[in-house]
Amino acid sequence: MVSKRKADKAALSTCKKKGGKSCKVIASYYNQCGAMAWGNGFFAAWRAPEREQAESNAINECSQGTGQCQVFYSGCSYPVRVR
Repeated sequence: MVSKRKADKAALSTCKKKGGKSCKVIASYYNQCGAMAWGNGFFAAWRAPEREQAESNAINECSQGTGQCQVFYSGCSYPVRVR
């Protein structure tokens, strides 16, 4: 998204469309990657320069709270050249 406000709005909309009842933005990222891992009612979110690192960190933190953690979301926001 071109702005944090638009990104937050899109994320909340997607959450609600997928059945979320109490959706909220827990992390945002710019010029980096983000990932959220989920398992047995516990989640963790991380930001990192590379997608794999964000995913790994999210799974590791989630696994400290519960088992069966999997990446629920990951994505990257790369720099955009402005003229």
